[in-house]
Amino acid sequence: MRDSGSTGAQANSATIGTMAMRVIGSSGVAKVAGERKPTGLLLGTERVASPPRPARDLPETPPFPMIPFMDLQHTVRCLVRGVPHIFLGGVPAERAGDDRLALRKLGLTPTGRPALYSDAFTEGAQVPAVHTADGEGTPPPLRWDSPPPAARSLALLVEDPDAPTPNPFVHWIVTNISPVAATIEQALAKGAHVGRNSMFRSSWAPCAPPRGDEAHRYFFQIFALTRELRSGVSGRAALLSAIRGRVMGSSVLVGTYRR
Repeated sequence: MRDSGSTGAQANSATIGTMAMRVIGSSGVAKVAGERKPTGLLLGTERVASPPRPARDLPETPPFPMIPFMDLQHTVRCLVRGVPHIFLGGVPAERAGDDRLALRKLGLTPTGRPALYSDAFTEGAQVPAVHTADGEGTPPPLRWDSPPPAARSLALLVEDPDAPTPNPFVHWIVTNISPVAATIEQALAKGAHVGRNSMFRSSWAPCAPPRGDEAHRYFFQIFALTRELRSGVSGRAALLSAIRGRVMGSSVLVGTYRR
């Protein structure tokens, strides 16, 4: 005579096994101790591994940043219709434009601190010939006052947006100006760094608009910064990248010159 307890246990085991096979056959997943583990697909009595998912093709990162089409058009027009006038004179058909000034590129509105002045010319007046290519070509004297108390350094950038070039012509870059200096002479004496102008020289580039062109404007822009810049900052692009988001105050003085 069979033990009734043993017979019941065998029946229960058979029932559980049948249910497990149904679960595995329908979903391809076995539940063990509350976990879900993949078991593959069951075809008849053989287990066949599930096919792997195809790898997704990710777009490749371009090796160089794309140049905006409008900027490319502007650059080509300047090279064809603008730059030759630097040597030939006359009125260029294409210019850099005010929208490409550093203040505009950085999205800044001048705060007037520090306030910028020159003893050689006033706002909107003509730059004396001594500071141009028609004279000795010396840099104009500059002074400023009332920088923000928390400023760690100042930076100066002089640009000509009326130049027939893709970007404003850079006449002067001076960085790491001590906030205690009150004039450009004091700043240079204290070790301020002179960057590279559009003539690829680390100096003041005298005003020299094309002969016969209308008066060019020269934007003397000074920036109060939250930090000192590394000494390697030289060109305009590097300067704008270094001071973006770090400007506490700014001011601009505009002079003009015509030949």
